[in-house]
Amino acid sequence: MSGFVYLVAWRFIGLLPQNISDLLFARIARIQYSKNGKAVQQLRHNLSVVTKLEGAELEPVVEAGMISYSRYWSQVFRLPRWSDQEVLRKVRVVNEGLILDEIKLGRPVIAAVTHMGNWDLAGRWFAIKLGRIFTVVEHLKPERVFKAFLNYRTKIGFVAFPTKDRSTVPNLLTALNEPNLIALVSDRDMSSSGVIVDLLGSKASFPSGPASLAYKTKAALVTVEIYNDGDGIVIVVEPEIEIQYLAPKDLEVKRVTQEIANRFSRHISSHPQDWHVLQRVFLDA
Repeated sequence: MSGFVYLVAWRFIGLLPQNISDLLFARIARIQYSKNGKAVQQLRHNLSVVTKLEGAELEPVVEAGMISYSRYWSQVFRLPRWSDQEVLRKVRVVNEGLILDEIKLGRPVIAAVTHMGNWDLAGRWFAIKLGRIFTVVEHLKPERVFKAFLNYRTKIGFVAFPTKDRSTVPNLLTALNEPNLIALVSDRDMSSSGVIVDLLGSKASFPSGPASLAYKTKAALVTVEIYNDGDGIVIVVEPEIEIQYLAPKDLEVKRVTQEIANRFSRHISSHPQDWHVLQRVFLDA
């Protein structure tokens, strides 16, 4: 999709009634599913690992996954137009105090998040509560697409730093000097220095960033599950992962990253159709 199409979609999709927008994107998802392109094939493979289903039993989950993914995009193109009240109505949060109370007490928080539900909508909810949140975004090409996404996330309350930029880690460390929330999508490694973990019984590479930052800054590290519910989402915050600061850093980062993977395995298994990963995740499957 060209940068021009993204810009047009952000401008005009928001003018549609939500039910019309959702129906339109669901129709597009069904067409994509029927064409069975590489993205659909990869999603099918990923979901077969998650669900242990095959053949005709798996296909309804794959189709539901494509529709759920299309719903994410329908909401993305509408999200900057939603009022704070509309966002608060669409989002239900379980254990919000595990993040908000820590911030109020002056302690920064790192939230490790999966590609589930609508993580942008979840971030907007926390940005409303906290004023802003910090995150890292993939530096997409062409540049105009990246700038469009950067502008979009700025509008919804994110301070976003690009991946593979030398200033990103120093900027995150600076943010963690104060009681801020950093949300990091953590179920797919986009570097060459990931941690190999067991995810749902198969090997995967996860980013070391959440565990490494928590070890270095003593910020609270939590995991967050997001799944669709009605016309909105549910956010479930799980308790802080305790860091053993006296343990060697490399070993502790591996241990903590595996704990993140263990929690993500439960999240994904509970709502597999809402896990939007159309890229290769599993290394041995």
